[in-house]
Amino acid sequence: DGLPKKNDYRRYRIKEVAGDGRSDDVGSIAEVTRRRFKRYTEDKLANPDEEHAAMMFADEAAEVATTGNRRFAYPPQLFIVDGGKPQVNAAQAVFDELGVVDVTLIGLAKRLEEVWVADDDEPLILPRNSEGMYLLQQIRDEAHRFAITYHRQQRSKRMRASALDAVPGLGPARRTDLVKHFGSVKLIKGATVEEIQQVKGIGPKLARVIYDLSLI
Repeated sequence: DGLPKKNDYRRYRIKEVAGDGRSDDVGSIAEVTRRRFKRYTEDKLANPDEEHAAMMFADEAAEVATTGNRRFAYPPQLFIVDGGKPQVNAAQAVFDELGVVDVTLIGLAKRLEEVWVADDDEPLILPRNSEGMYLLQQIRDEAHRFAITYHRQQRSKRMRASALDAVPGLGPARRTDLVKHFGSVKLIKGATVEEIQQVKGIGPKLARVIYDLSLI
């Protein structure tokens, strides 16, 4: 009925990265598509008597999808990727590789809200005020919200987990004082033992430990 089913939301940690160590947009879409539909095809082969789930009504199929390990044992009717022709082609290549033929694949490119279909050279332009376009935008924006919230949580964890956490005898209050005094963990790493000692509550022994660990 056009409403999100939040208990079926899934997050994927991207494993494959580009040569510079960063994730590649097209490669990431291919990776997630493969992981999502490889599980579906494996479940179909393992449970051939359940292939009728694809023809169930959505609420019935959802019950099958969230039961035990057969979480992906039914296909979505529509698979939307975030992007245009390159992103759609990457997902279509995975569909071809896995033999997925019972799912409609499109891409939604944000710049002009173009709908791209695999093997088509020109995008489909839906009326901006159409219910179909509104639904696609809702799905895309909700996926962005869900992903951004997760990225912020991960970034917050990384910011809290610094090299200072490994210093024995250095509690949260002193860690905070150190960062306030120098301005960043990076600047602490460039400080001398004498400079570290200038922070309130840090004596020569602890300053030496901080200095030695910052060199690692």
